[in-house]
Amino acid sequence: GEGTSVPFSDVGAEEPLRCPRCRSYINSYFKWMRVTPPRLKCNMCDHSLEVPDVFQEDMERNGQCADEDNHPELVFGSCDFSAPGNFDVDRPAGARVPAVCLVVETSAEAARSGLAQAALAAVRALLEPGGCVDQEATFVQRRVCFITFDSAVHFFAPTRSGRMQAVTMRDIDDPYLPMSPEAVFIDPSDAQNRTALLEWLKMLQDSLSSTAGAPFSGLDHAEGDDVAGGAALHAAAEALTKVGGGDLVMFHASTPNAGVGALTPQLMQSPCSSPPPSPSPMRRVASSPSAAGMRPTSPTSPKTPKTPKTPRAKKAEVGIAAAPKQQRAFYEDALAQCIRGGIAVSCVTAPSPASLEPLDISTLHWLSGRTGGDTLLLPNFTPANAPTICDTLRHWVEKMQASAYGCVVKIRCSKGLACRSLLAPWPPAASSAADGSAFEVPRLSPDASFSFILRVEPEAENEDDAYSRRYDASRKQLYAQLAVLHTNSLGERLLRVHNCMINVLPSVRVVYQQLNVEPLVCILVKQAAALALEQTDAATSKSLPRDCLLEFCLQTLASYTRHCQGSEIRPNMLVIGRQLQLLPLYILGARKLLYTATADTQDKAHGEDFLKRLLRMPVHSLLAAMYPRIYPLPARVEEGSTALPPAGRATTRILESGQAKAYLVASSLGTWFHYRGSSPCSSPRGDGSEGKDPTAKGKLQVVEEDVQARANPENTPETRASERVELWRSAEALTQRLRERLAPGPCWMPLRELPQLPEKSKTSLNLGVSWTDKILLSGLLVEDEGVTEMNYSDWVQFVHSQACHALG
Repeated sequence: GEGTSVPFSDVGAEEPLRCPRCRSYINSYFKWMRVTPPRLKCNMCDHSLEVPDVFQEDMERNGQCADEDNHPELVFGSCDFSAPGNFDVDRPAGARVPAVCLVVETSAEAARSGLAQAALAAVRALLEPGGCVDQEATFVQRRVCFITFDSAVHFFAPTRSGRMQAVTMRDIDDPYLPMSPEAVFIDPSDAQNRTALLEWLKMLQDSLSSTAGAPFSGLDHAEGDDVAGGAALHAAAEALTKVGGGDLVMFHASTPNAGVGALTPQLMQSPCSSPPPSPSPMRRVASSPSAAGMRPTSPTSPKTPKTPKTPRAKKAEVGIAAAPKQQRAFYEDALAQCIRGGIAVSCVTAPSPASLEPLDISTLHWLSGRTGGDTLLLPNFTPANAPTICDTLRHWVEKMQASAYGCVVKIRCSKGLACRSLLAPWPPAASSAADGSAFEVPRLSPDASFSFILRVEPEAENEDDAYSRRYDASRKQLYAQLAVLHTNSLGERLLRVHNCMINVLPSVRVVYQQLNVEPLVCILVKQAAALALEQTDAATSKSLPRDCLLEFCLQTLASYTRHCQGSEIRPNMLVIGRQLQLLPLYILGARKLLYTATADTQDKAHGEDFLKRLLRMPVHSLLAAMYPRIYPLPARVEEGSTALPPAGRATTRILESGQAKAYLVASSLGTWFHYRGSSPCSSPRGDGSEGKDPTAKGKLQVVEEDVQARANPENTPETRASERVELWRSAEALTQRLRERLAPGPCWMPLRELPQLPEKSKTSLNLGVSWTDKILLSGLLVEDEGVTEMNYSDWVQFVHSQACHALG
């Protein structure tokens, strides 16, 4: 990403030095052998290889590099090499600066809902001068292609006279590129072409708004409700492939029902507004630690901590490896073209509330997950959601500037270590399906992450093999090397090599002393998300994904007590080490976070999108999503400083403490504004039952406010409204600071109103709090009692009792 400096080793047209046996690249862990002629010893397989003459004069006898400027790969753990040409013999175009292709639906449905106008306004905002530090430059710093589609596909290109010309491609059953790919891409730094495109976009936007229902794309085209989204996708991918790859952003308002890749509308799934049936005691238990439902059904003996199994790609096509539900051949061909051309497909899907044909979200977003693109789902889209599209598109373009394209990733392990599986939103390469040690993806953005699950191999394999991977008990270190072939944002084809040394620890006690619980919990959450994607019906499956988190937590704590505590610990006493003290809290937050995606009342497409987003989230973003923070307002945010104000715990007690006039609840998925001036008792319920408070607390609150207003004449409704505006501005400034601190993030962090807090009184029915809001509040206020989970105090008691039970 930006600000990251990796040393570069220029080897010219030559391939970097590699071990001839295990094919690992030279790195700082290679050792110098005191033999004649000089040789190097590979740290991965212990093979000795001849040293080229260019290296002999750069190394000293003690194995250290004497010239880090010419050979940084012998000094640093990470290094970039210039990629040899023979690495990309099958690429249609050589390494070039990535481009952007924006494909907007301008059908009658898109015009009626306002999505087409909102997308055009967002594109114009990106191309307007003054979008970055240089006030004369635009926010987009690469070539741009603009395409629209309805019953046909329309391309736009500048002319010599400084105007725009439109070319229509009507053969939607056999789409093609009707003009030169170089002609349809515009350089935003060219003021004349940029101005012509901005004027054309403004005219198109005004025309769509004026017709307000008739299909319009700035051209004469055939009337009808046909939407050629598949043809537009095919033609845009062909154009991007011929110019060197990049990003393809699709805007969908209706089902692509005509031409190649046509889809059939899916059955309507009506969301349920009432809570699901009562969960089992395993998922929701009484507040008393001694309740009968607090004991797991089948506790296991915690000899060693076990992690949930990561789904393997070689299984049946479910979850990550699942094929699209419709038009499988078309989308798999499109995926092959995107991988070959280095194209990442991002998708904005925004059906309107009046749409009678539900979109197949899973199929429309399938390419985005496989190509490293982004997705934005806006169900029941209205023009009020237009700022969300503009902010999200701007966030995506920021990530594009620091992304890597045409990525081929391979991990290699030293003796005694092997790759077991890959944990990512995309499956491994076909040649590495058995161990998941390699994959190919068109784009890796700064916020994308993936994990390789490694295992130790203590048993010897066939001794007749040329490269035996036997485990040597005398080894104190194991090694892993990750090689990433990619094209950076400047169009340079590079090979980045990361090297890591893994210490072999002598005992379980030392393992727990060196444990870092935050990355461990993130791996567990991603494994649970992958398991949830594999399960067709999580509610009826034998075990829920979030229950695997509880099982691991109990096994880890019991194993720590068994191996790391002395005999002075009394029975039924659970002692948690310093490294594990946050494990129960993170597990509770992770269970609540997963419930937002796996709940019975959640829209299935939205849940799948959320789970795939969890799979690619980096550690810092996932931790902020599992445990949000609460900031008091007004907050002092000084310009030029990156410091954040002190934050409070994620509990309702902070919001109701009265220590601040307002609060901001923040996670990596967004921020929520809570103003104490309108308490739940005095605010409308939203169901037409204002003033009908069965506990009569609402009337008492109104009386108290009247008394306070008479006692303090300055406390008028106008004063409170002005105070609320100032607090909202403070929340906006703090939200922007959080966006900067949490960057790179998985999504744009919007600022919204916090839903009404539910009443804690047993006599309160909480009629004004919907089930969706209860799920949201449960994930934000982690330490409070949630819809399926207990509060943090009861949770700790529950974990303690179960871990002691596991110890016997």
